[in-house]
Amino acid sequence: MPILRYLKEEKDWEIIDRKNKKPGDLTLPMKLIKKLEFAKKQVRRDFDVGVLIDGGEGTGKSEFGGNVSRFMSDDKFDAKKHIIQDYIHAVDVITKVPDNSVVMLDEASLIFASTDVMKKEQKHMIKILQVCRQKNLCFVIISPSFFNLAKYIAVERTKILLHVYVGKHGERGFFSYYGEKLKRRLYQEGKKNFNSYISPKPSFRGRFSKCYLFDDDYKKIKRQTLTKALEGDAPKKKIRTEPQIKRSNDIDFVIRNSELKNSEIAKLLKRSSEWVRLVKTDLNKQPKLNWGQ
Repeated sequence: MPILRYLKEEKDWEIIDRKNKKPGDLTLPMKLIKKLEFAKKQVRRDFDVGVLIDGGEGTGKSEFGGNVSRFMSDDKFDAKKHIIQDYIHAVDVITKVPDNSVVMLDEASLIFASTDVMKKEQKHMIKILQVCRQKNLCFVIISPSFFNLAKYIAVERTKILLHVYVGKHGERGFFSYYGEKLKRRLYQEGKKNFNSYISPKPSFRGRFSKCYLFDDDYKKIKRQTLTKALEGDAPKKKIRTEPQIKRSNDIDFVIRNSELKNSEIAKLLKRSSEWVRLVKTDLNKQPKLNWGQ
């Protein structure tokens, strides 16, 4: 595989001889380089480009996403600044990045799951991705399985699918490439076959290496992303208003003092006698629990 280094003076990637390789140099297959070069041209032509990377847990899809992001951004991708943690954080990231930048959505299945098609966060995130079009951004979406993503993201909004998998002996660093039309076919046929990647065959397969950008700071960002997503799924505790609290306390008072006349209870609670009567009537309609002997 070619070894690449971005030269700021020439504003271009240069292929480096293996003996001159340095830490931070990028390694990508030539077939993928050509596809990504075309994607970069599309961005410069006022199109936005979505790259979807999926694969099982621990297969290295985030590492691969980092390398793709580096190449697409001409090595300007910054994991601390350009990774979107949740739909609220997305506004801040996309507002600040320059046009033609690259942003990454890691753990995207927590936002774009097909089962959450009506989820508020997902609707908001889709609106944000529509802004990407106006800024000509490339967005890299990382997810365990593109079959489990909403169709808008898996099929309509992304141009490339890179499916990451492990080798026969459990080694990381393998991927399959699907273009836009092939990706659509895979989504349709694979879903019918229990999310299978067997058919159609990918355009090509390749290898990838680790991403030097993903150090301890990235791991911290990823933990924050997971935490925020899980907090978003947790049920929100409802805060009762003062009138609701007073009504609950007054009903409890009626239950505990049911032997008093309605007018006496009403005077003590500063309620009407009719209100007390209605509460007692409603309580009498409720079934009595039989706790046994």
